[in-house]
Amino acid sequence: MKKLFYLFFFILFSNLAYADGYWLELESSWQKNDTVMIKIRYGGVNEKNERYIKTGNDLNKMKDFIVTVVDSRGIKTNLSIEKKNDFWVGYFIPKKDGIYNIYANDNNLPVVERENYKQNIKPTQYLQTKFIIGCNNENINVENKFSYLNLSIDTVNNKALISAYIDGEKVKKGTKLRVFLPNNNDVELLTDEIGNAQIELILKGQYIVRLDKNIPVYGQLNGKEYFSERHRSDYSFVVK
Repeated sequence: MKKLFYLFFFILFSNLAYADGYWLELESSWQKNDTVMIKIRYGGVNEKNERYIKTGNDLNKMKDFIVTVVDSRGIKTNLSIEKKNDFWVGYFIPKKDGIYNIYANDNNLPVVERENYKQNIKPTQYLQTKFIIGCNNENINVENKFSYLNLSIDTVNNKALISAYIDGEKVKKGTKLRVFLPNNNDVELLTDEIGNAQIELILKGQYIVRLDKNIPVYGQLNGKEYFSERHRSDYSFVVK
């Protein structure tokens, strides 16, 4: 494999580091035949660089997320979700050892309205994470075809190796990725000539890798006009 290239120019310490967004969290005993909780979170980071979690009615707009688990053989299982106080949640039980790719996609989030209405955006959100149980080399890479935007991430030798896809194809060289760090700061990466990037995993805790694609297009959703579509993929994983 060609040497992976990554850009680590700067860390952003401002309150712009993390606007409100969505991500996946897993809660599990990490044992076969035990229930895995898949939580969809909504929140951000405030001006004090502290993470906050949205609760209550703020979560109502997330009702249309579709949660899907894809196992190592490529078999897909859709899960129902229910609202709790500070997250939406779906459940599944892994019956076999292997790698389970988990997705939560939503094409019906409200239009993001701007002061200049011609800058209104229709957001489409793709969330991803991975659940690994046991030791299994039967990992079929199906995630690059599942959603319009996809990220594939493997952690090797204290590094995250990232592959980025748009519409099933590797992204172009120089595509921007944003990585939100456990300390609530973030860094910007650029993909190399084969659509890959990497980052050293110096900190313990949750990482979120983001890929965006904006498409200028006019439309209406629930009576609101928009003039572009923002496709966004957020892949979350935890370093222990």
